[in-house]
Amino acid sequence: MGVNVIGPLLFTQLLLPQLRAAAASSPKNSVRIVWTSSMMMESTAPPGGYNLQDIEKGGTKDTHTNYATSKAANWILAVEAGARWGGDGILSVSESGKSEDEYLSYTA
Repeated sequence: MGVNVIGPLLFTQLLLPQLRAAAASSPKNSVRIVWTSSMMMESTAPPGGYNLQDIEKGGTKDTHTNYATSKAANWILAVEAGARWGGDGILSVSESGKSEDEYLSYTA
């Protein structure tokens, strides 16, 4: 969780003043945050994306589930970032990978 979720969130928060300044003088939706995710989260993450008890105890013994949970958390961050910073002109996007010829993504 730390490397895949907390680190990017903290880095993004450090960049917020610059992102807001850029958004104020840029075309609509040209300033964006891209949260990396994975198609693996669809099949491997617990229902709802995460299990709080697993996170509190440091994860599970299944590395695939831990990875998928961290990528689901990035999807959740994309939604929250869009709600918080979308009004500042910052677009929040979660990319979960490529499926044949089109990318699966969420834009908040």
